[in-house]
Amino acid sequence: MRSLDPYVRQLGFAPAGDMARLYTTLSPGIYAAMRAEGLGGVAEDAIRDTLTFIPLRQLPWRMRRLTLWLSVRDTVEGRLLRFQDFTEGTREAVKGIFITADARRQVTLALSRNVTKTPKAAAAAERILSAALCG
Repeated sequence: MRSLDPYVRQLGFAPAGDMARLYTTLSPGIYAAMRAEGLGGVAEDAIRDTLTFIPLRQLPWRMRRLTLWLSVRDTVEGRLLRFQDFTEGTREAVKGIFITADARRQVTLALSRNVTKTPKAAAAAERILSAALCG
């Protein structure tokens, strides 16, 4: 965990996550090393394993605060992603409505001008209308 190479440090933190899973406890030195590395670094998996498998009352206070912060962040991020999906779906639905309305308007305009007197023009107007309605 003290190496300068991030890959070696990551290999050092992997057993810490396994110890958290198996024994539901870690030494204060391992907690200090994870705190020094921080979330988002090579110790992220070990930190998340620690927060998952060690009971909250056995965690140091800093890890308890980190649990709360991650819970709030994940909740907000999930709600933002759901809102983004909702807005994209709404935009596509509105876009489909306007495309359909535009195609209907074109066909109605063509029919009102009597340009569909020939069979070819009538077939073309029918194709535009069916394409707009069927997607």
